[in-house]
Amino acid sequence: MVALTNLAGTAVDPNIEPDILQVQHGGVDFRSLYKRATRPVLVQMAADAEVKWSPSADPYVSNPYREERVDDDWVQRRNNKLSGAEELNFILHQTKDDPAIAGNVLTWLLYQEVSRLESQKIEYRIPPRLTVQAVSSVLTQWLNGGAGGKRLETASVAILRHVGEKLGGMWDKVTSHHVNDPTPYDALCMSGQTVHTVAEVKDQAVVRHFVENLADQMVEHNAERGLLLTREKWLPDGDEKIEIDQYLNERNLLGLRIQVLDFDQALVAWLPLIDSDDGALPKFLRQLTNELDKHGELADRTALAAILRDI
Repeated sequence: MVALTNLAGTAVDPNIEPDILQVQHGGVDFRSLYKRATRPVLVQMAADAEVKWSPSADPYVSNPYREERVDDDWVQRRNNKLSGAEELNFILHQTKDDPAIAGNVLTWLLYQEVSRLESQKIEYRIPPRLTVQAVSSVLTQWLNGGAGGKRLETASVAILRHVGEKLGGMWDKVTSHHVNDPTPYDALCMSGQTVHTVAEVKDQAVVRHFVENLADQMVEHNAERGLLLTREKWLPDGDEKIEIDQYLNERNLLGLRIQVLDFDQALVAWLPLIDSDDGALPKFLRQLTNELDKHGELADRTALAAILRDI
């Protein structure tokens, strides 16, 4: 996003130095240029490619781009944590040394972006009829093949949406967010404007601190129920389980009903309840793929599509 915007500035005015990131250091207001010009173009490109993708609303607020300029020292500071730092430095400085190439380099970068968007067009082959066993197998296989909590969170949000809709009387809307954003919860299950349940998803050993944070969020949102979804290998045991169970009992006396759930067991229990007709389980999988298209990684989307093809 930064490369596209900065090169566009130099392509229009060769006196603009693309490596300077801050106005106070002699640069231009690339942040406003991005919002005004670059992002609308990228959004339209995604729409034309029929890909659900929303580029960053403001990449220039990220710490790496709030510095004076991109140079070798910047790469040394950022390269181990910022993918593409060295490449960005190379592109910007080649263009700085020869502003006449800015237009051609910009065109090449846009071509790469179009190619990337085209590669993200995933078709999910969801059969019109499915069994509980088949859906459970698809989800288990997909979750086992992933790293971190991205797949687990996506699957959890999808099943929460479907459970609320099918069983009724609980919630009619589930709001979620991008994985690993700073929001202190993963999903709010809402009935109208009222939060019914706060959900948190954990892909690591569950400790008391996680449950305490969930309870705090329940109080913050005036919700009586909380769900902490994880998988069997991360469930608490031993002294940790005893301590957490005692804490949950204490919260229950205060009106905060919290449940730590093994996602795989919840799936087996909930899927038969929502399997009310032939279209119910395929609809659940479509909700999962919709959630994945909005927030998921390409590798996760491709992996699910491959599993569905083998049903």
